[in-house]
Amino acid sequence: MPKVVGVITDYTRPDGTESYGAVGWYRVKNPLEKMGHEVLGKLKLGGTPAEAAGRALELKMKGDIWFFKPVDNEGMAVLIDTAKKFTGAKLILDIDDEVFDILPGHPLYDEIKSKSPRVAHLINIADHLVVTNEYLKKALLQHHPHIAVIPNAIDPKIWEVKKPKKRTDGKIRIGWVASGSHMVDIPVVNKAFEEILKKYPQVEIHLCGFVANESERNNREFHHPGTMNYETYPQFLADLDLDIAIAPLGDNHFNRCKSNIKWLENSMLKTPMVLSDVRPYSESVENHKTGYLAKSHSQWVKYLSWLIENEEKRKEIGEAAYKEVMDHWTIDKFLPLYERLFQKMDQKNITVYTSITGDKNQLLEDGNFEGATFVAFTNGQSEHWQIKKPYEHFKSDRRNSRIQKLMPHLFFNSEYSVYLDGNIRLKVPAQKLIDEYLKDKDIAVFRHVGRDCLYDESNACIMLKKGDPMELAEQCSDYAQRGWKEHAGLYECGVIIRRHTPEINAMGEKWWAHYCRYSERDQVSFPIAFPKEAINPIEGSAWRHPYFDFIGHKHDK
Repeated sequence: MPKVVGVITDYTRPDGTESYGAVGWYRVKNPLEKMGHEVLGKLKLGGTPAEAAGRALELKMKGDIWFFKPVDNEGMAVLIDTAKKFTGAKLILDIDDEVFDILPGHPLYDEIKSKSPRVAHLINIADHLVVTNEYLKKALLQHHPHIAVIPNAIDPKIWEVKKPKKRTDGKIRIGWVASGSHMVDIPVVNKAFEEILKKYPQVEIHLCGFVANESERNNREFHHPGTMNYETYPQFLADLDLDIAIAPLGDNHFNRCKSNIKWLENSMLKTPMVLSDVRPYSESVENHKTGYLAKSHSQWVKYLSWLIENEEKRKEIGEAAYKEVMDHWTIDKFLPLYERLFQKMDQKNITVYTSITGDKNQLLEDGNFEGATFVAFTNGQSEHWQIKKPYEHFKSDRRNSRIQKLMPHLFFNSEYSVYLDGNIRLKVPAQKLIDEYLKDKDIAVFRHVGRDCLYDESNACIMLKKGDPMELAEQCSDYAQRGWKEHAGLYECGVIIRRHTPEINAMGEKWWAHYCRYSERDQVSFPIAFPKEAINPIEGSAWRHPYFDFIGHKHDK
C-alpha cells in the first residue's frame, strides 16, 4: 500500500478554534486514519524558495499521494500546485459539492461562484477526483476524466452516545439540523409546518444550525446554534432528543449532487425521518420502510401526521433505518474503495502497445494484461487490446507499422510505454518492466546478443535478404562519413521500454527521420538517435527472457 497523507482543510473554525468539521471527518480524517495513514490538521507551504522547497519535501516524505479537500484561498492552491510539481507527488482531490452550476438566489451563490475558479485550478492539477455519488461524478466528468465514487459512511463508534432520559412532557419534537445554505429549502416545508402545528398542539419544531424566518409559530419553534466541530456533533444531535427528523430539499441540480448524510446520521439514533423525494435520498431510502419520501405538501403533512400519531411506527421506521445503515453504510464497507484507489494511483500510467500491418502476425490474446492500457494499431477486434486504426499512408506494410513504434508520443498520452513486436507476448505486469529497467534512465532495450555494430547488422540484413541492399549501403556510407565508429553498440528493438520525457520524444523523432531517409531496418538507425549514455541496456534477449514469450512470425517479408 502506498503512503498517503491527508489534509483537513476545514481544521481552523470561524471562531478561531482548531478542530475538524463534518466534511473533514467523513471525507479525510476517518477513512485515512483507519487505514493507518497520517492526516494533517494544518498545512504549511510557501515562504522563501528554500523554505517552500523544504516544506514540499517534508509533505512528500509523509506521503507519495496527497489527499485534499479544496482549500480556502487561491494562494494556497498555487502553493499546492508548485509543491506537487516539485516533488512529483500524486494529488487526489475530494469534492462533495457542485461548484460550477448553482442557481442565482441560492444563499451561497456568491461564495460558491467566487471559489469555483480556485476549485477549477485544483481540479486541473489533480491526478484523480473523489466524489460522494454518481450524479456528482457525471456533473464533473466534463472537468476531469478520472473520478472515483466513494460515498459518505458511518463510523458506529462515534455514535455510542449518552441518550437523554425519556421525556414525560408529551411533546413531539420535529427537528432539522442544517447549515445556512438550506435557507433556500425551507419553503419546501413552511406550509407543512404551519398545518402540522395547527393540527397537533403537542408538536414543537426544532431548527439547528441556521435561523429561519420569524413567524407566528415562534412560541413552538426553537432555534439552536450548530456545533463548531464534528467531534461533539453526535452527542449534540442525541441531546436534541428528536422524535422525528426531516430533510427537505428543493429538487435542483445543486441539491441532487449532495449526499444522504442527514439520513445516515439520524438513523444511527434510530430517529425516523421524512425526506424530500429527490436524490440523494430517493436512491438510499426505501419509502415507508426506512423513511418516508415526500413529493408534495400534502405528502409532507400526511407522513408527519402518521409518525406524530403512531409511536410504534416511529420506532419501527427508526429501527429499520438503523439496521439498513449498519448493514450497508458503515465505514468498514467502503475502505476497500479507498484502498483500490490508492493502489491504482500508485501504479504507473503505462501503455503497452504493438503495431501489426499486413498479414505478418496475429494479435496475441493471451499474456499478462495487468496494470496498463493495451493498444494495438491493427485491423480486427480484440478482447484485451484497444484497437486503433493502423497507419496506411506508406506502400510498405513495414513502414506503416513503424511510425507508432518509433514515435508513440504522437499517438497516445502516457507517462510510460512498452512496445512489443507483434510476435512477443508479455508474461509479467507491465509495471514490473518500468520498475526494474527505468531507474536512472528513460529508455531500456535489449542489448543485441549477436552483434555490437550497426555495420555488421547491415551486412547481416543483406545476407538474410532483409532490407534493400542499396539503401543499407548508402546508410552505412553516410554514417561512416559522419564518423560513426565500428562496434559502437547495437540493440534489439523488439521490446522498447520508455519514460515519455521531452528528450526521449525528441530522440524518437530523430529515429523516425533516419528511418524515413534510409532503410526499413530500424535497428540500424536506433544507435544514431539514442546515445549510449541515454540507454539502459537489458542483457540477454527478449526471445529467451523469462518476462516474454517469442512466438515467431507467420512468415517473413
